Amino acid sequence: MLQKNNSIEIGTNISRSQHIPTLEVGIPLDRRAIQLGLKDNMVKNYVNDWIVKITDITEEVRGLRESIQSQTFEASMLPSEREHPLEEGTRTILGVE
Repeated sequence: MLQKNNSIEIGTNISRSQHIPTLEVGIPLDRRAIQLGLKDNMVKNYVNDWIVKITDITEEVRGLRESIQSQTFEASMLPSEREHPLEEGTRTILGVE
């Protein structure tokens, strides 16, 4: 299992990772997430080539915050998430079971 602020090498040392607990409205869930950070040329590629759309979701987030504060929040209000399966080699590099 990765610990917080571990650095890993993927390919030519293009990323860093950080293990973070997953929360739902401030309550820890029984799952984990890995935050990946890009560096060097990967950042340039990401910014200039890979981003196809940026959407401002400020109003949606404000609405969620208001529903939490007024205790009318329901999990169905959140956007759906999907798992991104990893190839075995990537699982090994990341130390994912």
